[in-house]
Amino acid sequence: MNLSKKQVLITGAAGGIGRLLVSAFVEAGASVIATDIDDEGLTEISKKHHRTKLKTRRLDISDYNAVNDTIIDSSGIDILINNAACSMGLIRDDHLNRLVSIDEVSPQMWNRFVATNLSGAWYLTKAVIPHMRQVGWGRIINVTGKRFVAANWDDNASVADARANSESLIAWPELANNPVWPGGKPTT
Repeated sequence: MNLSKKQVLITGAAGGIGRLLVSAFVEAGASVIATDIDDEGLTEISKKHHRTKLKTRRLDISDYNAVNDTIIDSSGIDILINNAACSMGLIRDDHLNRLVSIDEVSPQMWNRFVATNLSGAWYLTKAVIPHMRQVGWGRIINVTGKRFVAANWDDNASVADARANSESLIAWPELANNPVWPGGKPTT
């Protein structure tokens, strides 16, 4: 697929999935804005893709003003990939094998999760929609952990319901809004 005329913003670009997304969109010819709070990771990405249409930018997506400044500076985002997130790995490394209990999460950490994982994705989506409406085309891809969205891992109706609910919030039928649930079962 040739994306040479599209501009893509990828959050959480310095992580594993983020780096793969950056590489894929760069290879497809897109102009990519790779964002993260990991300056060292952004530098590595920049070195790897130094002769491409890649820009890197430090962005804390939980900061509404920083999100708006990034979108304004971009001159329009055609494809948004909401990939940044705080995971339970911030609480404990073995969180996939032994679920984190409510007793382990402080109110401050909870606020950080909500500000990043919910508000951050919402801030970005809200900021890119005007350009997408203006040009009559747009794509928003939300990368998320399935266990936080669908109550039953094997229930495709739950996945469809989650997507329908997110699309109804935007209320614009020309926009493709796709959830992605990467991963598999935790291993020991």
